[in-house]
Amino acid sequence: AYFEPGAGVLYPEACVQAQLMLAARHGATLNFGEMVQRISLDGGRALVDTNHARYAPGTTIVAAGAWTPQLLPSLAATLVVRRQVMHWFALDDTIVYAPGKFPVFIWLWGSDDGASFYGFPDIGADGAVRAIKVATEQTEHATTPEAINRSVSAAETEAMFQRHVLGKLRGVTAQSVRAATCMYTVAPAANFIIDRLPEANDVIVVSACSGHGFKHSAGIGEAVAQMAMEKLTPAVLEPFGYAASSGMTA
Repeated sequence: AYFEPGAGVLYPEACVQAQLMLAARHGATLNFGEMVQRISLDGGRALVDTNHARYAPGTTIVAAGAWTPQLLPSLAATLVVRRQVMHWFALDDTIVYAPGKFPVFIWLWGSDDGASFYGFPDIGADGAVRAIKVATEQTEHATTPEAINRSVSAAETEAMFQRHVLGKLRGVTAQSVRAATCMYTVAPAANFIIDRLPEANDVIVVSACSGHGFKHSAGIGEAVAQMAMEKLTPAVLEPFGYAASSGMTA
């Protein structure tokens, strides 16, 4: 077992809001409710078409997550989008799962494929109901943002409880408080891909992050901004180039 006392929990919505606020404070123009429909190349330069306008920026940074394969077809064969399911199970109050008493965890409980899960303490995310969030990393089925099944069936919830929770976490009941889906955009070997697009040097790709990128987003953003402004790749990003991350040749 490995315990990291400095570990913690990020609230993504609050993090994103803080980053947007800082961006605006430094002069960024933020366009909300505007959907990117395509990115085309004209003489090696990117043209970005949305449902409102066409943009021809000097440098285009594409951080589109699960939409990356369709916006940048040259990456479609490299990236796989997978549906992930998260579950919140109610507690019976016999065991304290509060922060300070119970950590964020990853538990590899067996040697079989998929014999692992992760979870969070009861951080009050579901109002008055005491619950913990648990999930696995699912690798079985590829999907797309348009085709993903956003509903979580009772059978999926029951299977999660029976395989991963029952007999392992005391005081956690089979009562589902809620369940939700998200998407992982996965590169080979679960690496990041952060590099200039080989066929368009003014396009910087910031994906896939293979499901574990958000906690690094502030550092990645700073390095990518330096990459865009100085036209050089910071040393910290070199391990995430095409050659290192995907086997592609720039």
